[in-house]
Amino acid sequence: MAVDAAGGPAAVASTITRLTGRDISIQRLCNWMTRGVPVEFCRPFVEAVDGLVSVADLRPHDWDLIWPELVDVDHPAPNPERSEA
Repeated sequence: MAVDAAGGPAAVASTITRLTGRDISIQRLCNWMTRGVPVEFCRPFVEAVDGLVSVADLRPHDWDLIWPELVDVDHPAPNPERSEA
């Protein structure tokens, strides 16, 4: 898992805390690993794990709505019909 490869939960939680200025506990990070990372912490999470996962990995069903600037030929929207409705 990306968290383990990035030094473990304590290291990743500490990095996210530093990046966001919000206290992220190991327990909170572990909850995210089972329930999903909140939108506002996805980019800091990706940075904390050295890019071993992407925001699309963290939010596979809606990343294109949150970060439309990331949609391109190599990274198409997961459901392009949704944006045409």
